[in-house]
Amino acid sequence: MIVVKKPDSFIIFVFYTFTRKALSFLYKLRWKSRYLTMIDKFAYFGQNVVLDYEVLFVGEENISVGNNVFIGQNCIINAGQGGSISIGDGTGIGAYTTIITWNLDNLNNRGLVRSENPNKIKSVFIGKGVGIGYGVTINPGVTLGDGCEIAAGSVVTRNVNPFEIVSGSPAVVIGIRKGK
Repeated sequence: MIVVKKPDSFIIFVFYTFTRKALSFLYKLRWKSRYLTMIDKFAYFGQNVVLDYEVLFVGEENISVGNNVFIGQNCIINAGQGGSISIGDGTGIGAYTTIITWNLDNLNNRGLVRSENPNKIKSVFIGKGVGIGYGVTINPGVTLGDGCEIAAGSVVTRNVNPFEIVSGSPAVVIGIRKGK
């Protein structure tokens, strides 16, 4: 009869913890090196920019990122079809946010084949000190004024004035921040 001793749960815990931390370190190193190779492609890339993991930039040559900006995990910032995206100094963008400069032109959408229909391309401007919550969608042609706040899960379809607080889908003004 062969007796197999069950491993100590503490040893298993230490093994899995070490493995998880090692893989996490390699994952961080991979994304850091990817971003460092991309910086030269941007129209402008400021100082002290913090990019979380898996941030996807499309059309980097059309994107400007200011100083002291934070961009959360799994954001999509897409200016690949044209237009430009400008992100002002001190802006914070929550995870899972999408910023796009192009969309299907619904007024001239006549064909059944989507690729044959025209796109509308408009630039997006995000001012200084803007706070954008988790899971926000910012549509083409939107200007976010300095110091405004966008609540989590909002869909921004029109301009937001400085220091306004907006929420909803489509986003509407729910308050005003007090400026300095």
